[in-house]
Amino acid sequence: MEDLKKISRYLKRQTPSHTIHNDIYRREGVFENYDEYHKGYSVMLIYVQLGLIGFTDTIYEILNMIKKIQSKYLSENYIVPACFGNQEELLTNGKFFNYRGYFSKHKMDDIVNEISELCMQTEVCEPIYIPKLYPKPSKRTLYGGKVKFEASDLMFVVGKKGKIRFSSKLKSRLTKRLKKRIVCIEIDDIHEEWHYKNYEPDFIDVE
Repeated sequence: MEDLKKISRYLKRQTPSHTIHNDIYRREGVFENYDEYHKGYSVMLIYVQLGLIGFTDTIYEILNMIKKIQSKYLSENYIVPACFGNQEELLTNGKFFNYRGYFSKHKMDDIVNEISELCMQTEVCEPIYIPKLYPKPSKRTLYGGKVKFEASDLMFVVGKKGKIRFSSKLKSRLTKRLKKRIVCIEIDDIHEEWHYKNYEPDFIDVE
């Protein structure tokens, strides 16, 4: 198990850099432009195992970690919640939350409630696995138009201990660079374990 403060520092050091172009119109009729450089992840994915209970405190911990590592100046940052079980696609309502550098308690509650509702939507059967790296959008406009997990993103996966497994079909896609963008949180009846720096995904063969 890794310390949360250490994981937060690791993630902050690994944060991708972004250039923001600014154009300013002055009264004299002159346009000025300048660039600002900020660090932050483009999309933050939160995947929770279907049927999991007792995970809400963990989601709040994730959201508080995001507040610490994410630049408040980046205007287009999305938090995408989804659930995984024994289905061929990640379960999602197509919702995402735009993070603009500040989380009110109300918005954090909205995200936790959305994940809680997703977790209870369907019966869970074995085998439990993560089928895709990114939810399949019903519209191209969802999730800011993104359709895949990239090195500029960050993924948090929450599930029962020993149940966080990726489909073996994703093995070739999970490059070393993408593995560094995954935080795994395993929950049992007593405590939770966070894994990041030395995390190696488990895989399962599925039809």
